[in-house]
Amino acid sequence: MGANNLDRNPRYDYGNTADANNSVVMRDCDDCTINGLHVTGVWRDEAAVTLENCRRINLSDCTILDSDNVGLLLKNVVNSRISGCLIRDDRQESPKKGAQSKAMTTIRVEGGKGLLISNNLLDGPIEKADAEIIDLANTIAE
Repeated sequence: MGANNLDRNPRYDYGNTADANNSVVMRDCDDCTINGLHVTGVWRDEAAVTLENCRRINLSDCTILDSDNVGLLLKNVVNSRISGCLIRDDRQESPKKGAQSKAMTTIRVEGGKGLLISNNLLDGPIEKADAEIIDLANTIAE
């Protein structure tokens, strides 16, 4: 999947814009390269970008900004690489940044093995649940 800009743009209101979640989901995919994807303003969904039951994915140089919940969700992803991505939420009224909220979950990994997650610029921690990953040189900049 090549470079593309997916965002919430109200000036293109075709009748269902307010109802759209704007997320990207890839399930049961093998041998894919995702490069230069720019995703902004995902609302009311589990994650801005979800990879589920995928293997041999190379996701690089992507930008995931100002979205609700998780930036990048990896569910049972194996033998894959995530690198060079910018994942942040800088909205002033972000539901994640309230006084009672924890820091944004930029990347959540649920299951999976053989994952290299490296050289990403994040504004919160990587959550790992029962996953075998190599977490290398990621930077958290608040």
